[in-house]
Amino acid sequence: MRFFIISILCISFSLGSIGLAWADKSAKKCNLIFVTFDDKSAKTYAYLRDSIQTMLMSRLAANDNIEVIDRALDKKELALLTQKSFEGKKKPGDGVEYLVTGGIYALAKGINVQITMYPFDSTLEVLHFARISEKSSDIIANNDEIIASILTELFGESAVEGANSAMVNGSTSGFTTEHPEAEYKKELYSGTIVESELHGVEVKASGIKRTLSVTGEIIAFTVGDLDGNGIEEIVSLTSSTLDIYQTQDRSIIKIAEMKLPPTFRGHALNLGDFNKDGYLEIYISATQGLRVASRIIGWSEVGGFTTLAKDVTWYLRPIQSDAMGLQLAGQKRGREKIDFVGKGVFILDLDKNFKISEKSRLPLPEGVNLFDFSYAELDGEKGEELVVLDSSEKLHVISSNNELLWVSSDTYGGSKTYIGPSQGAAVDKQSRTSLNVNEDADRELVFVPARILVTDVDNDGLAEIVVNKNKSGALGFFKKLRSYDNGTVVGLAWNGSELTEAWRTGRYKGHVADYFFQKTAIVPAEHAVMGRKHTAKGRLYVANMPHSGSMMGLLPGVSDTKLTIYELDFYKQKQSDKK
Repeated sequence: MRFFIISILCISFSLGSIGLAWADKSAKKCNLIFVTFDDKSAKTYAYLRDSIQTMLMSRLAANDNIEVIDRALDKKELALLTQKSFEGKKKPGDGVEYLVTGGIYALAKGINVQITMYPFDSTLEVLHFARISEKSSDIIANNDEIIASILTELFGESAVEGANSAMVNGSTSGFTTEHPEAEYKKELYSGTIVESELHGVEVKASGIKRTLSVTGEIIAFTVGDLDGNGIEEIVSLTSSTLDIYQTQDRSIIKIAEMKLPPTFRGHALNLGDFNKDGYLEIYISATQGLRVASRIIGWSEVGGFTTLAKDVTWYLRPIQSDAMGLQLAGQKRGREKIDFVGKGVFILDLDKNFKISEKSRLPLPEGVNLFDFSYAELDGEKGEELVVLDSSEKLHVISSNNELLWVSSDTYGGSKTYIGPSQGAAVDKQSRTSLNVNEDADRELVFVPARILVTDVDNDGLAEIVVNKNKSGALGFFKKLRSYDNGTVVGLAWNGSELTEAWRTGRYKGHVADYFFQKTAIVPAEHAVMGRKHTAKGRLYVANMPHSGSMMGLLPGVSDTKLTIYELDFYKQKQSDKK
């Protein structure tokens, strides 16, 4: 069977494209560099990778206005490609416009082929294309649809002859766009909240908005009533301080600051009451030099900061699930000097003196690290789903039976925060406490993705996901260089087969560094406004770095963060009113 499928694919791309017209000679030229497709999640379908990639390359190359660079680039060439695109100078290949990569995913119900095209022009959008084939024999037809969608996107509808109009317009799963104009209202500037018409959930900002410009880069922040006095605090982590803020009227006021050691590098910040004393502790997951050096800190308005534990040898994060409740989870570093993340995520026990011991290992898919996942009841069936962000910023939904249900074609959870010392801070000689230049170059940067927040804003018993969506150009492909032009925060809902956007904020300049969402009230069911059920009130906190991704953002000392708080109202249409 395997040989038969490969043979059919080979015959298919050798015959050329059927039903795809040559682009007009006067159309713009488009050069494509292909990078080897990813098959890490292909499982038994991994053998199809080269055939699928060759078919796509061959058929696109048959178009007069497309030149395909069909050889694999080595590390040196990829580094040059990155450098040139980053500097904005002449692009390699005399005008290469897109870097094309893809992935093959073995789903519970078929094969998901995804193509991502990264533009070297930062004013252009990253293009995403995807198609799910329930059977291997469907791959050829579905790849034709992906090719038609690519040509339509690059050259317009006239580039495709006799193509199905729904497929051309992107209304099938063969061609996915960031958000079709028909689905979203057009207020896309920062500060607005817009919703999709797909889920019948309406989101309104109530007009109460607070903002604050913070000197320095906010790495992470979180929200909670630390000392149990009924007043919520905003806890913020920068490279040098741990800060406490409160809201007063329409202002955000700093009320406390704790200095951190110069070599201390925090990468995650969370709250939890694991000693059950009624007060929330602050959990900072961090490194100091080459070692794990997390901290647990207490704070009260009367007593100020108290260091409850320091130099904790675990990366730390509270996790929540229906089955386990709230638990403290942790992960160790690896044994090798440059291996900053070891294997396995563990449930930890914390005694009254904040001494930590290991309890049990979580059953997670291979390669899923401590900060990559959340549990969520998405479909109402037995068992929670696992929602995961991978190293390519793709969202995965995994069933309670460990089956891959869905992978996003678009990217979410983009972050510039990684574990370990700053890249480029290496020394020239061997050292037991720092990396040398070669070790720094060889290490894999393990990024901490954005939060995967789980909520239920329409009170239907099923979870929605809140996550960020930072836009990157060609640099988005390269694992050690991350640059974002703008970002949003989105709410995603499960429609039975995939997560789709229910609402989003407008775009922020730079990138969204962190965010937090909380429901502040559940509105009684009898409350209705003109046929809509007012289901919940919520508060959305967003921290963005306006200069990230700009030339100004590259200058030393130019890193300020804007913190914004929105009050939101959520409504749900009555079932009879949905179209």
